[in-house]
Amino acid sequence: MQIKTKLLMFGITIIIILTAYHLSDNYFEYKNSLTQAKMQHTTQYQHLFENLVKEQYSFFSLGLIAILENQQLMQLFAEGKREELLNAVKSYYDIARQEFFIEHFHFHLPNSVSFLRVHSPNQYGDDLSSFRFMVVETNKTLKPQRGLEVGINGLSLRAMYPVFYQDKHIGSLEMSGQPSRLAHHIKSVFGIEYAISIKKQLFEKSQRFNSKKMEIYKGDQLFYEFSSPLSSEFIVQYQEGKSDYIFDEQLYTTYKIPLHDFTNQYIGDLLLIENIDSVQKAVWYKLMWHLVVSICMAIIIISLLSWFITKSIHNPLQYIVKLAENISSGYLNHKFKNEYRHDEIGRLTIAMQKMVVQLRDNLLCVQAVIEQITTMSHQLKQTAEQIAQNSSLQTTNLEKANQSMLHLTNSVGHNATSASYTSNRAKEAASLAQQGDKAILNTTLVMEEITERINVVKEIAYQTRLLALNAAIEAAKAGQQGLGFEVVASEVRQLSDHSHETVLKIGELTDNSQKVSDYAKKMFNRILPEVQETAQLVDGINQTCHEQSRKLNEINKLMIQLENITHQNLAASEELASASSEMNAQAQQLSKLMSHFIL
Repeated sequence: MQIKTKLLMFGITIIIILTAYHLSDNYFEYKNSLTQAKMQHTTQYQHLFENLVKEQYSFFSLGLIAILENQQLMQLFAEGKREELLNAVKSYYDIARQEFFIEHFHFHLPNSVSFLRVHSPNQYGDDLSSFRFMVVETNKTLKPQRGLEVGINGLSLRAMYPVFYQDKHIGSLEMSGQPSRLAHHIKSVFGIEYAISIKKQLFEKSQRFNSKKMEIYKGDQLFYEFSSPLSSEFIVQYQEGKSDYIFDEQLYTTYKIPLHDFTNQYIGDLLLIENIDSVQKAVWYKLMWHLVVSICMAIIIISLLSWFITKSIHNPLQYIVKLAENISSGYLNHKFKNEYRHDEIGRLTIAMQKMVVQLRDNLLCVQAVIEQITTMSHQLKQTAEQIAQNSSLQTTNLEKANQSMLHLTNSVGHNATSASYTSNRAKEAASLAQQGDKAILNTTLVMEEITERINVVKEIAYQTRLLALNAAIEAAKAGQQGLGFEVVASEVRQLSDHSHETVLKIGELTDNSQKVSDYAKKMFNRILPEVQETAQLVDGINQTCHEQSRKLNEINKLMIQLENITHQNLAASEELASASSEMNAQAQQLSKLMSHFIL
């Protein structure tokens, strides 16, 4: 589907939506205006009816006051002279009936018993207290009352005043009329029909039975008064809550005016029935006229839109499409128009032309670059092959160097193991030397202690010898008695001499041992530093061997990594040679593709 068609369809859709919105807005405006008109009519009719009621009450009040001020009539009523009273007020009633629509003229006694019905003289004496509550209220409160009330003849508009004669309450006076006369006045002014309804239970209380009038029940409402046969037939179809009806192929609407009695209690409705078929048809014709005008305007707008799209969008887009097709075909020597527009399509056309020029220049540059790539790919291939040869030779040399390093590492590792063993033995010898030095020192100390003990023994032997000598002297002095003691002293002296000789020999041995121990101590004092220094040198050789072994291991690892890198370089050089060959092939393919464009 072409863009022109899509845009037209989009425009038509928008126009249809706007037209439908406009028509729906007119339709809802029509419905709202009709609803507002109904509300206005309802308010207008209700106000008119209320004004008519007030006006009727004024007529009633004026008439009643005029009669109440006539003392002659009040005297006849007080004296109970029914015939004289009827003859006196008959002419007044006829005038009021013709001029002020007063239909009922009624005198009541204080006990709410009918005294005289001027409009029906033969009916009197009936008790009204059971259903004529306005009469009862007037006689009870002695105040005027007015309002709607249901009676035997139906709903009436009543005004009632208490009657006094010589300051004595003698009854009440009533004037009333039918509200249907007021509704008839509304009908004559506006040409509408009406029907009056009253609650069913109120009719039953008012003792209205066996009426010859037509009565139609709708729920708890009883319609008893109709403006015409049309209204009665309409009430047959009437439904509570519904306002519009189709009757005899005509559209009718209803307006309900609620009715209240003198105590302001709801008692029924005045239902007004208006034919609005002509109004609806006029509005419908107006709506159709709007529809026709909207369709014509839509057709004109669509035609103008089609012309504008063809001139401003379709043709320029066709030029751009042709330009794009030439680009896709590889033809870049397209001749451009010199016409330029300043809208989006004009900028798009200029951008397409600039794109073609830029694409042609870029493709020329690409073509030159392809030629350079082809030349460079050959050179790169040769270089990659040379690098591969050098990498292969370097790999062989590195493998030989790696093997030599492995032999050297093993030799250094063996030396490090031997040095470690020698270091351990030297440390053990130094430790034993230190222990021997300590043992000699302890021996010297023990020998010195022995010498001290020997000296003590020598002193004891010497003292013993002195004591033996003294004992011999004393024994000699004692004579014969000291012979035994002299023998003992002699033995002790011999023992002391023997001990002294033994101690001397032990002293000589101890002195010799002391000398040997001192000599050994001196020798150990000379040997011990030498042994410790030897152990430190061997330990240093061990650490150096281990450090050499660690460094050689690191060098060996680096050699292995270098060998791996050399292998990778060899593989990369081979891949580079392959890639250069592939790049050469791609450059040739790209050159073939470039031959598609005509530059």
